[in-house]
Amino acid sequence: MKNIAIIILLILLTDPIFGQDTLENSTAMRSNVFFAEACGSGLLFSMNYERLFSNKFGVRVGVGSAGLFGLTVPAILNYYIGKEKKLELGLGLIYTDYFSDNGGKYISNGKF
Repeated sequence: MKNIAIIILLILLTDPIFGQDTLENSTAMRSNVFFAEACGSGLLFSMNYERLFSNKFGVRVGVGSAGLFGLTVPAILNYYIGKEKKLELGLGLIYTDYFSDNGGKYISNGKF
């Protein structure tokens, strides 16, 4: 039984996985994207909105969590290099605000 589980796992791991479907003879791209991400720019978890202005430039903003008493706000400018396959270069800031419990009063410690 253990050998069968290992074989099934190996078959699943060696199957090619594609993150995005490609359309034949098409350069269409979505200009507005809303997505969730874990362990990314919002640290623990974030909900993001990305706007692509052209095939070369985009902006991403989001709201995330850095644990039970933490808030993050990532803001990133992206530049894309390439034609069909692209390299994404980004520059951004992440605002973090952690709250500490001080006798029932929460104190903000916001930082960039």
